[in-house]
Amino acid sequence: MLQRMKIVASIKKGNKKKNRSKFYGIYAIVVFRCLRKPIFLKFLNWVLKIEKIQKEKVKNVQIRMFPSIKNNGNPLIGKCNTQGEIFLYPKRLDISRKKIKKMKPEDFKRYVEGRARASLIHELLHLKYESDENKVKELTKKYFTIFHRNQYSKLSDLTKHKEMIFNY
Repeated sequence: MLQRMKIVASIKKGNKKKNRSKFYGIYAIVVFRCLRKPIFLKFLNWVLKIEKIQKEKVKNVQIRMFPSIKNNGNPLIGKCNTQGEIFLYPKRLDISRKKIKKMKPEDFKRYVEGRARASLIHELLHLKYESDENKVKELTKKYFTIFHRNQYSKLSDLTKHKEMIFNY
């Protein structure tokens, strides 16, 4: 399914700031690597099987290197279209800088990875529950919790990590 995953960098003309490009490049690589880990891929296959979502519905997953904004001005985390293309976007650099100052580097990396996993799970669920946002959010939290329960031994770590992802 995720063999068709790629990092896409669409830079607008005149928008080539070196620091931004470096930050977003590293961010995209971290996301790409965490989503390609065999344990997570196995988990996603399990979710698809449980939810009866055909793997063939996913045409490709694009990790966009730069953020995008919705029409209402809010940042876009991910989206999928009817052709089965999934797009994942990073947080804006100014928001990420605030988080970096508050967190240890390893916590920020874990936050980025968790955000990417939750976003991909969320968008995969949209393939089945197209416009039922409440159902998709509920199932995203459920599956995110299941995956992370197996990753973190302490319940306090799990709770802290869930709060970081779903409350920011």
